[in-house]
Amino acid sequence: MLAIFNQKLLDFASDISCLRASGKADDVPALDILKPSVEMIIQFDPKKSQAVFHECVVERYGPQIELRDEKFLLENDYKESAADLGDTDIVDMVKKVWTNLNVAEKNAIWDHLSLLVMLSKRCT
Repeated sequence: MLAIFNQKLLDFASDISCLRASGKADDVPALDILKPSVEMIIQFDPKKSQAVFHECVVERYGPQIELRDEKFLLENDYKESAADLGDTDIVDMVKKVWTNLNVAEKNAIWDHLSLLVMLSKRCT
């Protein structure tokens, strides 16, 4: 299950990083290092990626992600959780690009995050 989680996390990091190249996330430079950072964490400690995701995303935002709560996503301040992750909070990154996305891109992000939440729960 952990290997599947890590692959899906890499897929998400790759997909969301492409938003920067498309010009939809010019104000989120952290996206440039997201995929390489995830790859490095998985390479050196495959369990760490799931543990950090679970603590910093699932435990904080799991119900809102499962409900696809766009209002919650846009109206909350993620500075505290971003600081916990060295200013690389995934949910904060999504918030910063959200208004530039079309419906299909938003649904793809919700699908990625929902799957990662489910897989992370199964890994614990």
